[in-house]
Amino acid sequence: GLDLQFPHHENEIAQSEGASGKPFVNYWLHNGFVRVDNEKMSKSLGNFFTIREILKQFDAEVVRFFILRGHYRSPLNYSDAHLQDAKNSLDRLYRALRGRKPKRIAIDAIDWNDPDATIFKAAMDDDFNTPEAIVVLFKLADEVFSGNNRADLLFSLGDVLGLASLRATRHAKPKTLKNPIAFAICWWTRKSSSRMDPMARPGGVASTSIARSQVGCGSPGMPCCEASGVREVA
Repeated sequence: GLDLQFPHHENEIAQSEGASGKPFVNYWLHNGFVRVDNEKMSKSLGNFFTIREILKQFDAEVVRFFILRGHYRSPLNYSDAHLQDAKNSLDRLYRALRGRKPKRIAIDAIDWNDPDATIFKAAMDDDFNTPEAIVVLFKLADEVFSGNNRADLLFSLGDVLGLASLRATRHAKPKTLKNPIAFAICWWTRKSSSRMDPMARPGGVASTSIARSQVGCGSPGMPCCEASGVREVA
């Protein structure tokens, strides 16, 4: 979080590299504080709760969507009302796909010259601006409702964020929940290629993306995909 900026991570790097003799991480992502009714969540205030408790009321994908529609560096204000609103918004994406049997397009096969895909990619390459990327999903949903053939692109771009492409229906609860920000970072950087960005650095990862093995969200030597992992919540 934002409270773990200098010198916390500098000390962690020094200790880990001194012990292992290997580079630790090149980048840190400092997320905003989680707030409950506009107060910082903390045990001392008695407003602390766990993901397991939230999942007794809401689907795991709803929680993911709730987090991703705010920028990771912005404060996240939790409330049941906000989660219910997230559920209603996510249901709209599913209604757009329902009965249409969309096909998932591989990321290297997506037409990134398509105006909506271009905006989506620019948002993800701009410090993982997931709120702007989600705006594109709803624009595509509106086009689907208007009769345009945009379901495949909606389905495929939603898959980048782990949204609107996990299940054919909204009834069954998933048994796992990934850290949503790490999920989006890992998926995007794993699938990005130098063909998508003429300014890409050697190594094939777009210059505005963060290599997943270099993101500081896990223990030494553990890529963020494995570090964030899949937490069993069932």
